[in-house]
Amino acid sequence: QVPAWKVYSGSAWEEQETLRVEAPLLKEEIGVRVRRGPSWKWGDQDGGPGSTGVTIPSSTPTVGWVGVQWDSGQANRYRVGAQDAYDLSVVEQ
Repeated sequence: QVPAWKVYSGSAWEEQETLRVEAPLLKEEIGVRVRRGPSWKWGDQDGGPGSTGVTIPSSTPTVGWVGVQWDSGQANRYRVGAQDAYDLSVVEQ
């Protein structure tokens, strides 16, 4: 039997069969596939735990923030260093 890992999704602990270790997105990079990161505090803006999106240019560029177009259709801006927080993790491809 494969051990289950408890992983915090931003709102609750969930079991996963494999432990995913993903690096936080550290700067404003465009075209990077991402998911919730270590500082996530935005509820289900991304479409829910496990959802992914792609970083996009922001209409109001601000140092330490990057836009994300989520696969669910939502789009918003997230911290990549602003307030010493990292809301996004890079998805391993």
